[in-house]
Amino acid sequence: IATGPVEVGDVLDYTLTVTVTDANTLQPVELTDVLGTGLALVSGSPAGAGFTFSGASASGFTATLPANTAPGTYSVTYQATVTVDAGTTVGNTVTPTGATCTGTCTTTTPVAKPGVALSKTAVAPRTPAQVNDEISYTLSVVVTDAKTVTATTLTDTLGTGLELVAGSIVAPDFSCNAANPLVCTLPAGAAIGTHTVTYKARVTVDAGTSVSNTVSGAPCPSEAGCTTTTPVAKPSVDVNKSTSATGPVEVGDVLDYTLTVTVTDANTLQPVELTDVLGTGLALVSGSPAGAGFTFSGASASGFTATLPANTAPGTYSVTYQATVTVDAGTTV
Repeated sequence: IATGPVEVGDVLDYTLTVTVTDANTLQPVELTDVLGTGLALVSGSPAGAGFTFSGASASGFTATLPANTAPGTYSVTYQATVTVDAGTTVGNTVTPTGATCTGTCTTTTPVAKPGVALSKTAVAPRTPAQVNDEISYTLSVVVTDAKTVTATTLTDTLGTGLELVAGSIVAPDFSCNAANPLVCTLPAGAAIGTHTVTYKARVTVDAGTSVSNTVSGAPCPSEAGCTTTTPVAKPSVDVNKSTSATGPVEVGDVLDYTLTVTVTDANTLQPVELTDVLGTGLALVSGSPAGAGFTFSGASASGFTATLPANTAPGTYSVTYQATVTVDAGTTV
C-alpha cells in the first residue's frame, strides 16, 4: 500500500487476494510473486491464513492455497524494502497457477531519488583582504527530493596563503577532520534541506594578490560555485627625507630634518627600519629624534635607527630631528 513517491529505505506493504466463488477449489492455487529490481522481501514476510509458503528469498516467494479450499476471500500480506538499486519506479508481479487474474497482478510505485548539489561562499572582513585577516567560508550541500542514499564526502583544499583557523569548524550534520585539505562527510540518510559546514581561514604572508580554495565531492551548479577567489592587498612602503635648510649654512647652525614613511594598500607585514647616518660636519642634537609610532635605538652624535612596527596601518608616519653643523664641516654637509 504505497501511492508514492517512496524513498530508498521505505518499507512497502503488499496484499495478494484470492477470491474463491461457487464451489470448493479443485486444485491448488499457486501464487508466484516476483519482486522487481529495487525491492527486497522483509524478513518474516509473507503471511496468510490458509496458505503454505515456499522458495522465499529477497526477490520473492511462492504461496499455495490447497485444493478443496471453500469459497471465500484469502489474503497474503508481506513487506518489501526499497533498496539502493531502485530506479525511478519499483514494481512486482504475481503470477497465479490454477486461478485467473481479474484485478491487478502487477504494481508499480514511483521512487524519489535524492538530488545533491554543492556550493561554496567566502566572506572577508574587508575587500581586498590583508595578511592576518580571517576569511569565513561556508560549504552548502542541498539535498532535494529524498533522503540521501549514500554518504557525501566533501574535500576542501585551501590554496597557498591560507591556513585553517583552529577551532573554527562548525558542522553539526557532518564529521570533519581539522587539517588541510578539510574533509567532511555527510552520512547516508541526510534529510531534504541544506546542510552546512562553516570555518575560517587566515591569510598568511605567503599569499599573492589573491587566495583561493576549491571544494569537491558533489555536483556544483557551476565551476565557480565550488571555487572561491578573494583578492589580497599587499603593502607598499615609500620612504622620503627632507630638510628645512636651503643653505648655505654656517658652523653652529641647527638644521631640521624629516623622514617620511608612506604606507599604502595594506598593513605592513614586517617592521620598517630606518637607519639615518649623519655625514661629517653634522651632530645629532640632544633630544632628537622623535616620531609617533616609531621606536628609536642606537642614537649617537652620528645618527640613529627608527623602527615602524609590523602591522602598521596605511598612512603617513614622520620622524623629525635636528642636527648641528660642526667645525668639521666641509663645503657641504
